[in-house]
Amino acid sequence: MALRRADYARLALILALTAIKGVLWSIAIPLWQGPDENRHFAVVQFIAEHRRLPGAEDIYLDDEGALAAELAEASRLWYQPGLRQIFGPGELGPNEEAIVGLDPSLRTSTDRDKVTLAFHLPPLYYLMGVLFYIPVRGADILQRAFLVRQLSVALGLGTVGCAFLIARQVFPRWRGMWFTVPVLVSFHPMFTFVTSVVNTDALMIAILSALVYLSIRALTTRFTPGLAAGIGALLGAGLLTKPFTLAMAPPLAVVVGADLLRGKGRRGRIAFALACMAASLLAVWGGWVLRSMRLGSNPFYANPLRFGQLDLEHPFYDYLPGRYTLDYLISLAGGTWVSFWADFGWIEAPMDTRIYLVLYVVVALAAAGVLASLVRGCLRRELNLQAGLLAFLGLCGMSLVGTLGATNYYSWRTRGVGGGIQGRYYLGAIVPLSLLLAFGLLQLFPERWRPTGHLVLVWGMIVLNVASLAQVVLPRYYM
Repeated sequence: MALRRADYARLALILALTAIKGVLWSIAIPLWQGPDENRHFAVVQFIAEHRRLPGAEDIYLDDEGALAAELAEASRLWYQPGLRQIFGPGELGPNEEAIVGLDPSLRTSTDRDKVTLAFHLPPLYYLMGVLFYIPVRGADILQRAFLVRQLSVALGLGTVGCAFLIARQVFPRWRGMWFTVPVLVSFHPMFTFVTSVVNTDALMIAILSALVYLSIRALTTRFTPGLAAGIGALLGAGLLTKPFTLAMAPPLAVVVGADLLRGKGRRGRIAFALACMAASLLAVWGGWVLRSMRLGSNPFYANPLRFGQLDLEHPFYDYLPGRYTLDYLISLAGGTWVSFWADFGWIEAPMDTRIYLVLYVVVALAAAGVLASLVRGCLRRELNLQAGLLAFLGLCGMSLVGTLGATNYYSWRTRGVGGGIQGRYYLGAIVPLSLLLAFGLLQLFPERWRPTGHLVLVWGMIVLNVASLAQVVLPRYYM
């Protein structure tokens, strides 16, 4: 179904609202109140100020960032009216004048010996952040941090755009889904939060969403060398951001397998496409692999134990697989569920507990709707490409869950400590999950009521977003 002029206008409106919302949230979230934001910003600042990537000897935060965190009281503090955070125009806190007046020489000094694990992480997000840092290099730290946050806002726009493309690819004749899915993604509270602060997750989410789109293109057309090269380049970019990108390995195996099943004589073409994918992946990621291996004998990032950045008093190496799997699954329904939907600051500012209970019911209804649709298709022998694409999107979500669980268990067994999984890590599957959520819930509506169903979903997510800002974020920091 071709795009109309009105479709372009609706998409432009969604993107404009996403940008405005992102900027407003980036103003409302105080300095360093995104998870590890001070550490991520420190890497951007290091590259911009030193004009090089951090080396093996660079393990300390700059003094400016460390002092700003102390002055802004940016920590895991329970809300107290007297501890208002500092970020925005005017005097919003008792130490704002001291923060903006920090000496520029502190940007490159490390006398406070604040160790960080971030300097040896894959550098793509930080290199992109330098482009936002340089125009305000001479400004105070509040202005510099605010502008670097806009990188995450821009990446959020990219994810929302991918949501539109994916919805249109899966539902070529269901125009309502083209716009409902991007709105659900855009106004998801935790997605909004992550794409409003300095955090590498914003780039990881955008890259994984783009990978899902190209994979669906390959499933609906062919696994061509051009698509394969694009997928390889995105995989390389993802591995230059976070190793979690490897979660796309099982879905990509399905893409290749599906193309093989399309008929004989495909093996040579697929082999060539895979070679193109490998070549583009290595072209993007290969240099970092060599450098990272030199730094810490690890293709992704330096080993914190080797650098003495992690000191374990009671290592837990004997975590049995069965017990870990049970604990992991239980955690998905507990704290991980909360921090997937809405848990702000340093994961210590959640919404009312009853909201998460309502979300349990909503997601259960959506799952029932998806299952009912698939069962109905099986009974009528009407399973088609769309059903296969929905199953593929479900695989993308499950693959991320499995990959995060496996990597965390590997950390337990090799380092004696887990990585600390948070719900925001699963936002890499925000587009597939939002699409399945919308599809499943709309199956519960009679055909003639589905336009109303779209409105209910869209406005429900918008209200949840506004409530998160008005009832959690602003009271937590300013009231």
